[in-house]
Amino acid sequence: MTAFAHAPYASGKPPFSIGLTPLDPADWIEADALLAEQLALKHTILAAEFASTFSALEESAAGQGEVLELLAAHLPARFPDLYRREGAFMRILPADRRVALDGEPPLLIASRLVQEDLLLMRRDASGWRLVAGSLCFPST
Repeated sequence: MTAFAHAPYASGKPPFSIGLTPLDPADWIEADALLAEQLALKHTILAAEFASTFSALEESAAGQGEVLELLAAHLPARFPDLYRREGAFMRILPADRRVALDGEPPLLIASRLVQEDLLLMRRDASGWRLVAGSLCFPST
């Protein structure tokens, strides 16, 4: 048996406690051998169930753009064997897929680039709230 890539309770926090902790920017996104398969499945899910898998408040546009900008720079630098920037497109080599970097909400585009679900939260006076999200692989 191999070790899990993530151990959410290794921090010593009690089970099911919710909290936000910073990630190392070099490792905030992971890519593994299932990249092509999971991106294809995400594409299918988004096409079939868009209304229940993506939503964004208008006020989140700037934050969405920031996420996309960070990913468009990070992915080819961190995973040059998997991602290549080609002008207004990102080529995902193992998936043999080109993703346009404009024409849709930025967080949706960002979601099409990575295996992870992407949820954008904003903190205000009442606490943290979800303002945009692409959620194709929820935990049950």
